[in-house]
Amino acid sequence: MSSFLSTKDDVIELSDIWLRILLWAFVTTTLVYSVGGIYSAVVWRKTKPMAFVCPLLYLLFGAVKFIIVDLITCLLIAAIYNTAGWETSGLATLGWGIGLSLASTTTNIVISFVPLYTIM
Repeated sequence: MSSFLSTKDDVIELSDIWLRILLWAFVTTTLVYSVGGIYSAVVWRKTKPMAFVCPLLYLLFGAVKFIIVDLITCLLIAAIYNTAGWETSGLATLGWGIGLSLASTTTNIVISFVPLYTIM
């Protein structure tokens, strides 16, 4: 059985590339949104309902972002690799998964804090 980080075992098939990138994107998204949920619980600890609801909302938003953005983008990256006939290693899928998840999360954070009404 091959390891997910093996550099000797090149991945060629579309489904393998997609699943490996998706795995690392899922792990990264889960960690980032769990940290955000824990931070929100600490900030809202004096109000009992919000201390419980905010972490759940963070995990819900993380799941929605993962389903809408990461699933499709991972499939596009895997399709490009497959169509071009390129081989990829476990470390490359690790980089794509973590980079993809952090890029989309950072984009969400930046967009949520930019006051769009002042730009229009």
